[in-house]
Amino acid sequence: MTNQMTLIIPNLQLGNAVKMRVDKNDVIFSKNAKKADFGLVHLGGGEKELLLRQMKGGDFLFIRFNINGLDQETTVKLNLADFKQAALYYQSRIN
Repeated sequence: MTNQMTLIIPNLQLGNAVKMRVDKNDVIFSKNAKKADFGLVHLGGGEKELLLRQMKGGDFLFIRFNINGLDQETTVKLNLADFKQAALYYQSRIN
């Protein structure tokens, strides 16, 4: 499994952080979105390592963010078992 992850959210509301949580762990905040990032979500080194470590042993990843033009926060729930299977499949195809 890889140690890198890139998350891009088109139309991410500028000035807001993306909130991520694996299962019942503490919420991890990204850096605030800037126009120059074009939707790329930035995590500090410690936050990225913590998130990846939690994802390896967790069941679900919850991602909360705001989209331009929407008043409500959007929540995405990823099944990490499916995510790990897709990553392994991808890795087998590129090797």
